[in-house]
Amino acid sequence: MSDLRGQLGFMPCRDLFRYLGNRRLSGTLTAWRAGVEKRVVVHEGAAVSAASTDAREYLGQILINAGHLTEEQFDKAYQTQLETNVPLGQILTMIGLVPEEVVRRALAIKVRETALELCDWRSGEFTFSSHAPTLQGGVPHAVALLELCQESEGRAKAWTAMRRVLPSPDTCLEPAPGAPATPPPQSPEGRILAALGAGRSIAELVVELKASEYPLYQRLYSMVQEGVLQVQRDRADTAVPSGSQVEAWFPEETPAPPREPPLSVNQLLERARAALADGSFNEAVDLAGRAVDRGGDGGALELLQKAEGKLLAQLKNELLAEKRIPALVVDKAQIKAMPLSPPERYLLARMDGNRELGSVVRVAPLREVDALRLVKRFAREGLIRFS
Repeated sequence: MSDLRGQLGFMPCRDLFRYLGNRRLSGTLTAWRAGVEKRVVVHEGAAVSAASTDAREYLGQILINAGHLTEEQFDKAYQTQLETNVPLGQILTMIGLVPEEVVRRALAIKVRETALELCDWRSGEFTFSSHAPTLQGGVPHAVALLELCQESEGRAKAWTAMRRVLPSPDTCLEPAPGAPATPPPQSPEGRILAALGAGRSIAELVVELKASEYPLYQRLYSMVQEGVLQVQRDRADTAVPSGSQVEAWFPEETPAPPREPPLSVNQLLERARAALADGSFNEAVDLAGRAVDRGGDGGALELLQKAEGKLLAQLKNELLAEKRIPALVVDKAQIKAMPLSPPERYLLARMDGNRELGSVVRVAPLREVDALRLVKRFAREGLIRFS
């Protein structure tokens, strides 16, 4: 068959999976949306491997989330992978850190979650390149695309039920009075309870536990239904600590300047191209990203990817070419009071003065370019320093 190309807004991934599954086709499906790329290799109508630029879907992050691997162990194994070019899963089993069966289960989860996440995309672009994939060692992680379609439909119904109990990512949970026996600390439930003890929202848990949204929501929902957790009905606002470093995050209100008419998609793209040509890669990423969010065509997404590639190379040369150890300038207890998103708060809290910047970025559940942009912003705003 000829290759396919299109917009997920017109042909959702679930319909695309049905088309490929019913015809038992083979090839590679690649989809892009707002800087995130996912790839699913298909063999005779079944997904057999997957890759994603979403850090939560990396094999290492899946193993960390499940409690099979620590961040320090992952970082050492990753360094070995860079030196030897041996797949991470093989390294983990060779040095005895993770049993082979656990790695196999994690790879199966990776394939399934990447494909199911694609079924939730309502925008973006895709291509399907028809070819016979190279299969090494059989197809131990094959999942029929038609089975994924059915599971995706089931998840849509489950989301409806879960949203009634856990209405938003800002929902906060707490241990329920008279809850059953405390689970083991290293179990998924035990790690959730430990994280909730720090007063985190679901959005913060997603980042802290390096978890994909659906599996985490599913586990939280079960824990609420079983009487282990309950939704916090009244959560007192956290007092803002004093100190010039924190107060700088809460400037006095000033009259807003007159609003300029919003730029059209074409104007955004024109300015993004000019910024890219001028070497202003950060600005080019912002402008191209706004164009993609406004419904720009494939040219907008292509420009965004190009700008992000240039920016990533620039940031790696600036921040990772030499050994740097970031440390907080503000008190760690003050971070919670700052108006930061969960990913920003997670990354900033790990600037402890002990770990090399490359290690902090590698284990963060963020794309490398996003993590490095945040690091540079933290340094510019005086929140961290390097040694």
